Amino acid sequence: MRRVIHLCFAFIAVAILAALSGCAVKSKYVRPAVNTPVKWTTHSLISPSQVIEPEWWKNLRDGELEALMAQALSGNLDLKIAVSRIRQYRALAGVAKADLYPTVSADASFERSKGSGSTLLTKELKSQGFDSLTRPSNLFSAPLEVAYEIDFLSRARLSKQATGADFKATAEEARAIFLALAATVAASYFEIRQIDEQTTLRQKAMSLSRSTLDILKARYESGLTGETDLLRQQAELAGLEAEKAELEIRRKEAENRLCGLLGKNPGEIAFAPRELRQSLAIPSVAAGIPSALLQRRPDILASEQRLIAANARVGEARAAFFPRISLTGNFGYQSSALKNLLSVGSIAWGLGPRIHIPIFEGGRNRARLESAKEEKEQALNHYKLTVLRAFEEVENALAAIEGHERQQAHLTTARDNLREAHRQVAARFEKGAVSMLEVLEAERSLLAAEEQLLSVYRLRLDAAIFLYKALGGGWGNELP
Repeated sequence: MRRVIHLCFAFIAVAILAALSGCAVKSKYVRPAVNTPVKWTTHSLISPSQVIEPEWWKNLRDGELEALMAQALSGNLDLKIAVSRIRQYRALAGVAKADLYPTVSADASFERSKGSGSTLLTKELKSQGFDSLTRPSNLFSAPLEVAYEIDFLSRARLSKQATGADFKATAEEARAIFLALAATVAASYFEIRQIDEQTTLRQKAMSLSRSTLDILKARYESGLTGETDLLRQQAELAGLEAEKAELEIRRKEAENRLCGLLGKNPGEIAFAPRELRQSLAIPSVAAGIPSALLQRRPDILASEQRLIAANARVGEARAAFFPRISLTGNFGYQSSALKNLLSVGSIAWGLGPRIHIPIFEGGRNRARLESAKEEKEQALNHYKLTVLRAFEEVENALAAIEGHERQQAHLTTARDNLREAHRQVAARFEKGAVSMLEVLEAERSLLAAEEQLLSVYRLRLDAAIFLYKALGGGWGNELP
């Protein structure tokens, strides 16, 4: 009895020691300090009160684009992989959570055995008339076993915290994938519409080139111009034909790329020709304040969750240096005859604590702790790098929007001047003061200015979408 009491006191002492050492194991997470800008260097789009709409693409007011976004959400294979990964990490978080609870198991068994008759013990027993060990015997067993590890060091809780953070990080990474997907779908759609409008402008240019060529042919046949001017015009027309063929190739590639983004085979979706500036309106986007990125961008949120998980795993690795205390118990029936298995006399039970004290692990625990610390260091630097890149992307997007707006204003002035010049040349042609060639040249200059304006319009659209993405976009729909 005295020995049992001593063992109980020893067990209590180890348990208290383990509970106190838990304070050294735990590593409280504190969000790293980052050098957050007070304001953006570009001031024209600052509006802290404006909230980005979850379905930001609706600001473009294009029904076809909205339908494409819905198809991308349900059909994109990269997004489906990301959603499956979310479910996987949710399940892993459930596995870690289960370690907080006792385990109960039942294990019914039957064994028929016979001892060897050639050992010294069995020979001696047999010589004295005891030969039961050498005769075949049966053992029926139906135990119920219960095991529970006392989580003094928060080992299981730290594991649960780490897997829970991994799950949250995976969910944010899936949001980042959709954010990039939405921007890519929009950009591919913009490209198709831009090519449609470029094709219209190219056809007008070809028509002007043919008219110029007809005039030059007539003048060449009349001896009013040389063959050089005729050859140059023919080369210009051939070049325009080649550019039109290149536009057709680019449109088909953009269509196929967009089909792939939607999880469809090339050619499954047909896009009727529509001009970019007639179908899409450039949205205005307010950048808000820089610190809001830390709570809004999914890649920042994901990297912080990875840091939280790494921090918890450092504590988990430290816990491996301390004793592990568990309670085990079993209750059931054992009998050599099946008919007596459930009788009162066949009851068997056992109860006792178990203490595992790591004494020599060959440096395994130390190596795991060092690995966990390095993982945390990597996660910390990745978090800081992600924040820096986020600020850089927003600044670049703001600069692009502001710069392209100024560029469009200058090009619009140039286009308007060329339009007035064309009107004046046409009026002089009506009076017979200039030739048709001068009118066609004025029209050609006007078309070139329109193409420049179209390109800048597309750049403004891209910059607006890039800013949506850089700001973390919106997230109004649940993942499928």
